[in-house]
Amino acid sequence: MYSDLTIVVTVDLGASDTKAVYWNPWSRRPELLWMKPQVALMNPSDIKRLDMGGTTVTTPENSAYVQVGASVYAVGALGRVLEGDSGLRLAKKETAKVKILAVVGAIAQKLLKQGQRQHFNLELCFLLPLIEYWNDEHQQQLKTEIPSSLMGFTFRGTAMSATLTRLRILPEGGGIFIDENYKWLQQGQEVSADIVSIAMFGYRNASILTFAYGAPPQRNNSKGSGPGYVKCLEQLIPGINPDDPALFEAFRQGEKTFRLKGHQESYDLENLRSFAHEYYFNEVRKFLQAELPSASSYRLLIAGGSAYEIQPELEQFLSTLKLASRVSWLSETISEMESEFSLEQVQAARLLDAFGAFRHFIRSKAVTQMSA
Repeated sequence: MYSDLTIVVTVDLGASDTKAVYWNPWSRRPELLWMKPQVALMNPSDIKRLDMGGTTVTTPENSAYVQVGASVYAVGALGRVLEGDSGLRLAKKETAKVKILAVVGAIAQKLLKQGQRQHFNLELCFLLPLIEYWNDEHQQQLKTEIPSSLMGFTFRGTAMSATLTRLRILPEGGGIFIDENYKWLQQGQEVSADIVSIAMFGYRNASILTFAYGAPPQRNNSKGSGPGYVKCLEQLIPGINPDDPALFEAFRQGEKTFRLKGHQESYDLENLRSFAHEYYFNEVRKFLQAELPSASSYRLLIAGGSAYEIQPELEQFLSTLKLASRVSWLSETISEMESEFSLEQVQAARLLDAFGAFRHFIRSKAVTQMSA
């Protein structure tokens, strides 16, 4: 049976998680897909062993492997098991293609009905770090490689093909701005008469995007080189790989101690935590002081899950800038997402960019499935 499915999805290729929002035509509502960030190159002969071990009976996103040509990649939870790279050391363009194929493959397996042909149309939007977004060569490479790879790839042993009918690439933070700008216009507010800055606090880096009087971010008013939350982890144990997912989870979950794999010695995270947080906030403060607009008045939107790790300190610092009445933590949108997807506040904050981009993507072109 032929599939006339069109998958509509936006993807945030984060270093802490890959996050996607897609339209489910059967439930007629948006749904979420979360994947671990790791990608590991596999030997094709390993796939049979994984199948025999029952790996592929779990949900698609938790047992994802993608074959493109002769190369096979474990992505997400499976990539983590195989100690893959989360993207801290690589430009996101290096792993973007594989992660996008994994996201698309997982969604297709969730949506395609049994017996349907594994071919579908795809409308795709994804977010890139500001520095990579400004690199025309990187963008052109992705615009060439992604459609080509989608024409024929294998996901968890199933051959798939997708026709890319729409592609949009946004800078990280762009989804938030477009979504908020839509709300302002609905309220009769004219954003072209104002300056809007978005401070994004991510695991890998912090960035500031400034939209001055409706113009897109420029190199002289926007920066993507700020400190990521990983700065905390780098301060905990000298010489440790901050890409260690076990350390990240132990730190975020408030564990008192941590033991490196293969080592007997335990590290006292409890005593190191306050120092690491203080160090991270000080790095953030210096970045904001250097890069926030010099204008006397502007809107400032705070986004990213890492912002909540230092929220009291951030609020106190921002109050010294006389911006309190114009600072927004995007609580209205976060509340919508908490209700829509049953998320906790920090989860919703981490998903803001992908969700905003998704709503814009849906608004900008009617999708036949949504009205069918």
